[in-house]
Amino acid sequence: MKYEKRDDLFEGLAIWEEEKYRQLQGNYPVTSFSFANVKEPDYEMVSYRIRQILMNQYERCSFLLESDVMSNAEKTYFERMSSDMRPADAPVALYQLSDYLYCYYGKK
Repeated sequence: MKYEKRDDLFEGLAIWEEEKYRQLQGNYPVTSFSFANVKEPDYEMVSYRIRQILMNQYERCSFLLESDVMSNAEKTYFERMSSDMRPADAPVALYQLSDYLYCYYGKK
């Protein structure tokens, strides 16, 4: 996990004073999305930009393709989501990625 050993991200914050939260840090897969820069003039462009953001997240998680948690069909789907996501794919793409991460890490 990318931030597993990054205690410095929370040092100095009130949450870091609680031992139970320090023990949880880095134990769960986290995905982060920002749609702040999606300021397109029409629906088609907004849809395109959101799909770009989702495709980038799939690219960041491409390590999943090297694991044995996905079937060949799932790997084919994953590769399509990371390179050529259709508008109809976007609504379930985040759910699928979350499911793949759950299978890989064994944690939601």
